[in-house]
Amino acid sequence: MKLRKVNFFFILFLLSAGFRLPGHCLQNSAAGNVDFINVHNGQILVSVTDESSLYSLAVGDFVHVLAGNREIHFIITEKTGHYFRCRLYKAEGNILRTVTEGQKVYNSPALNNKRKYYDLRNTMSELAGIYEKFIYGIGTSENPQVIADEINRFSDKLEKIIPVIEHIYGQYPELKNIKSVPDELREVFSRMKKLESLLGEAFYKIRLYGENGDIKKAAARLDILIRRITGKK
Repeated sequence: MKLRKVNFFFILFLLSAGFRLPGHCLQNSAAGNVDFINVHNGQILVSVTDESSLYSLAVGDFVHVLAGNREIHFIITEKTGHYFRCRLYKAEGNILRTVTEGQKVYNSPALNNKRKYYDLRNTMSELAGIYEKFIYGIGTSENPQVIADEINRFSDKLEKIIPVIEHIYGQYPELKNIKSVPDELREVFSRMKKLESLLGEAFYKIRLYGENGDIKKAAARLDILIRRITGKK
C-alpha cells in the first residue's frame, strides 16, 4: 500500500475552514466559570473549563454571563494558563453585582463574528479534538478493522471539504501561503501544528498494516481525497 506523504498542516487548515459554510451561526458555548469578581474595577477572572476555548478565544474577544434573560458582556484582556481576565464591556450602574462566583461564562459569537478570523479560530479549535481522537484511535488499536474505520471517518471529513475549497480561498485569500500566519491565528495554528507530527505517526502505523484488505481499501480512498485537495496527481 502506498499512502501519499502530504503536508498534514495544510490538510488541517483546509478541514478547519471548510466545515463552516457561509452564513452559519456559531452557537453560544460555555467557556468556563467565574472564579473571582472585582466589582470596583469591573473585572472578572474566568477559570476556563472548555479546552477548545483556550485557543478559539483571544484577547479582545467577547464572553458573557447570564442575568435572567440578559447577557452581561465582558472583553478578554489577558490570558494566563487556564484563566481569562475580563473587563466589563459596558458599565451600567451596579450590574456587576448581579454576577456570582461559579456562574457559567459563555462565548459570545454574535459579537465575536465581527472580529477578523474568529470563525476560523473557532472551527480549528473545535476540530483539534476530532484529530486527537483520530490519532488516539489509530495509536491505541492493533485491530485492523478499527484502524480501517478510523481512516474512513477521517476520509468522511475530507469529502465534506472538497466542494467548499474555492469558497475558503475566496474568503481568506491571504492564507493561501500557509507559512505566513497572521497574528490573530498564531496561537490556534500553533496548537494545530503540534498535531502534525502525531498525524505522521498515525499514518506510519497505517502503512505498517497496509497489507490488510480493509485498511488498504480505506487508505486508497484517503489517498485519492488528499490528491484532490492538494491538487497533486
